[in-house]
Amino acid sequence: MKMKKKLLIMIFFIAISYVNVYAAEDRFKIYDELNKNAVLDNISSTYVSSDSGINFSLPSSDTNGKGLYILNSTKDAENKVIYYRGNIENNFIIYENFCWQIIRTTEDGKVKLLYAGTPTDDTCQATGEGMWALENKVKFNNADTVDNVGYMMPDEDGNINAVDSVIKTEVDKWFETNLSGSIDKFSDTIFCNDREFDAAANHHSGWKRIQDGTPDYKCHNIDDSFSTTNIGNGKLKYPVGLITSDEVLYAGGQYHEVDPNNYYNSWALIDVAYWSMTPQSVSKMLYPNSKGYINRNNMTATSGVRPVVAIDGETMLTGDGTRNNPYRVPIDVNYTVETDDYLESDVEVAIEDQTVNITIKGKKGYDFVKFRFYDENGEEKNIAVEGDRKAAHFQMPNYNIRVESVWQKRANPETSTQSNKLGLLLLLISISNIVVITKKIICKQ
Repeated sequence: MKMKKKLLIMIFFIAISYVNVYAAEDRFKIYDELNKNAVLDNISSTYVSSDSGINFSLPSSDTNGKGLYILNSTKDAENKVIYYRGNIENNFIIYENFCWQIIRTTEDGKVKLLYAGTPTDDTCQATGEGMWALENKVKFNNADTVDNVGYMMPDEDGNINAVDSVIKTEVDKWFETNLSGSIDKFSDTIFCNDREFDAAANHHSGWKRIQDGTPDYKCHNIDDSFSTTNIGNGKLKYPVGLITSDEVLYAGGQYHEVDPNNYYNSWALIDVAYWSMTPQSVSKMLYPNSKGYINRNNMTATSGVRPVVAIDGETMLTGDGTRNNPYRVPIDVNYTVETDDYLESDVEVAIEDQTVNITIKGKKGYDFVKFRFYDENGEEKNIAVEGDRKAAHFQMPNYNIRVESVWQKRANPETSTQSNKLGLLLLLISISNIVVITKKIICKQ
């Protein structure tokens, strides 16, 4: 029995230790975390040697972009567009039981994520085909014709975006099976299927932007702007799509004729191929291929599938984004709330950011001055209190808290009572004397 008791005590302290370590881990909003580490992409910086910034005609490298960058044209926007570029491995996140890689933020405050496999012991170790959402390759569509470059196609009456492509059907099916139960955890955003066509050049605009090194995140045609709501064409059933060739360009990819020595210098280029959402010509789609560059292929060919979703930039996370410690949504941990004998809290346990109400019960002979807060180690903490003494409240931090009250002593109540009695007696004596004097005066008259 003694051994069993010791074992239970040991387990208890290990558990407490784990909670304390976890509780100490920083929490942050995903957008804030990316923004604080990003630099402008049109200037020289640690991994950009040119004074004019990144050259998108060339692949990413240690001198042409590696890390987090702010799209210069959005530097003054309310939500700057921030993207990962280069051969990096610190953009992993576990979200809703899957691993993803952060592509970029959007001008409407969202963060786009690219599927990256399933977690292993809360880490993201998948590579190669393990980063496909579907076990097998699939074709983009059933025919190599101009209508089939659409993520959705026209029907027989010519109504645009009326029929699902093969790839959309597969992506929707995957989302419905795996994530439809938590659909409210995902945000609507634009998934661009840019079908703008240059008849003279006989290719789509996405291919020209690769050749010119001029990627563009904007989707200029509303019919190509796939979404679930009216921020775009509203044609999607679920908030999921595919990566675009422009997003791969910003991430550091390029066409194979550029520099074969720099293949795989972008996190978005892996040793297996997967479809993008961008057409190249009337019969081909662009895609990151298994050789480490952007290529083109017939729509009836097959390739892997890595869905793209979006989450709110205000999402709270922990971690550092690496494979072994990916960003993740913290588990709500209950922290204790203690008060001294003169205060009362409306809760005994609370999660981070929960509003905790404090009632001042009172202390005889004293006036309340202020609150003091201490963590479990007895260290005084600076926590803002709102409201007044009748309805005070604060936001719970991510550690156990003790609230103590500070009071100021009033004058001695007994002394005050005796003084009051003496004063009253003297007043009565004084009044009596006045009456006597008054009477004497009357008698003399």
